[in-house]
Amino acid sequence: YYSVPDKLTLIAESAGLKIDATYCTIGSAYLSYFADATSTHGKLLNEKLAEKKYDYIVLQDNSNAGYADVKAGMDKLVPILKQSQPQAELLLYERYSSNSDPAQRFGSARKHYINYTRLSREHGLTVSPAATSFLICTEKYPEINLYATDNSHHSKEGSYLIACCMYTAITGKSPV
Repeated sequence: YYSVPDKLTLIAESAGLKIDATYCTIGSAYLSYFADATSTHGKLLNEKLAEKKYDYIVLQDNSNAGYADVKAGMDKLVPILKQSQPQAELLLYERYSSNSDPAQRFGSARKHYINYTRLSREHGLTVSPAATSFLICTEKYPEINLYATDNSHHSKEGSYLIACCMYTAITGKSPV
């Protein structure tokens, strides 16, 4: 229902493209956890990397991760991914603000925008701008609720917007 990969697959399908999205996520994880081959996270990542060759790999850090956290994780993880999957384009998911206080979301989204823009330049990666898109949508269309009932996770509309951002980042095309 709220699955971004499933929505991404359907958006692509409606445009005549085939995208097979695979998860490699564990809730509340930091990117650095996946760089540790001995951890549960690292083992899961290594299993996924061994399964097949990927065209794109999307990197997303914990919502509480600051610049230093994300950078530390990327500095370890990007070389691992480039060695294991040299054909894959790495993308950064500029996560939306999951701050449950709507008054704090702009500041949180701004932090993600600044951090992920800086990191994309440092690593030469494309950004999928969910944080920016959430802010624009909230400003232009306040009647669209992008957040689930917990006021922190994304709603079905929010997951659709994230999938649209991913589609554009991957294909360079509008999902409209």
